[in-house]
Formats: sequence, C-alpha cells, structure tokens
Amino acid sequence: MSEQNELNLNAAASAAVQAAPETEAEKTVAVADAQETIAQAVAEPVAGFIDTNEPSDADNPDPEDIVDVPVARKKALGIIVRYGANLFLPLACTFGGYVVLHGDSSPGGGFQGGVLIAAAVLLVFLGYGSQKLSTTFKESFLHSSETVAEIMYIAIGLIGVIVGLDFAVNMVIDVFEIETAVLMNNAVGYHVMAGVGCLLIMMLGMLSSTEGVAEHEPEDEEEEADEE
Repeated sequence: MSEQNELNLNAAASAAVQAAPETEAEKTVAVADAQETIAQAVAEPVAGFIDTNEPSDADNPDPEDIVDVPVARKKALGIIVRYGANLFLPLACTFGGYVVLHGDSSPGGGFQGGVLIAAAVLLVFLGYGSQKLSTTFKESFLHSSETVAEIMYIAIGLIGVIVGLDFAVNMVIDVFEIETAVLMNNAVGYHVMAGVGCLLIMMLGMLSSTEGVAEHEPEDEEEEADEE
C-alpha cells in the first residue's frame, strides 16, 4: 500500500476520533465517512491490476486460424503410413519375386511368393486409400490373367504326358534350357498373386463403401431433423 493511502487512512481515523460524535445519527454518519475513505484507499492500488482495455485480436482469434488437433494428428499419421507404404512396397515385391523364382530349389515357392507380392495391394490401400487402389490395380485384368496362369500350368504339365511321362513331371526343355518345375512354379506364383490380389481389392472395396455409408448416415439424420 502506498504512502498516500496510509495518510488517507490515518486522516480518516484521526477525524473520527476528534469528532467524537455523541448522538447515534452522528455516529452513523462518521462510520459511513470512514468506510468510504477506507474503500477509496483500498480501491486505488487494486485498480492498477484491472485491465480496462478492449480485448485484442489474440483474445478472439479467427476461427480459420484455429488448428483442429485431432485433424492435424490424423494428417500426420496419414503421412507416416504413406511413407511406410512407399518403403515396404518395393521390398515386399522384391522378396516375393525372389521366393517365387527360387521356390523350386529352396524353401518357399509360388504360393508363398504370390501372397507376399499380393501384399502390395494392402500397402497401397493403407498408404493412399481406396481411390488410389482402384486406379492402380485393375480387378478385371487380374482376374483374366489369373485364368491365363492356370492354363499355362496345365499346358506345361501336359508336356510330360506328351513325351510319354507323368503329368507335371519335372524335365528339362532343351529348346529353352529350363526345367518345367520352374515354369510351373512361376505360373503358380502369378496365379496366387492375382487371386489373392482380387480378393483383397473386393474386400477393401466393400470395407470402404461400408465406412462411407456409416459416415453419411448421421448427416442424413440431421438433415431430416432440420426439415421436420
């Protein structure tokens, strides 16, 4: 409290003592004057802490400048998943191709390698969504080429029957200097890759359409409530 305020309080106290009112009315007036003086003395230092200025732009920010934390976090996670998909996509295809090509002479084979390559469909969906998936992979082409792989496997297997051996027997084709097991293994790999890829595209497409319907249902209900 400042010296001026102390002087005001002392003056009020002295005046009250010197007046020494005798009647009840004089006492009431003296008490009221003393209370008013004390209130003024206390209000002066307190007023310095009260901000009487008008609110600034920082107190009322523009709604467009407000950052939606959940949306920002979702975008950040989307970027991380996208970069992760870009990183693992070539690795999955390379390793799957390696397993298919060496399946006849090492652990693995066409089925295991085909599933690994088909994982590229899932990586594209996780990183870029259903729209990018539908433009990158054509379900009709995969389904048609899957049939071609089946015909290729049967045709190579019949070579053994034609030369008087068993069906799908492993033999060396002198013209191409390659074993039939390698060709049949590659056909199985492509057949599994195309088949599993088609299944993933269909399932992920159904999942995306279901999520889209679920998102639009609350909006439709709100619109109907507004119309009523």
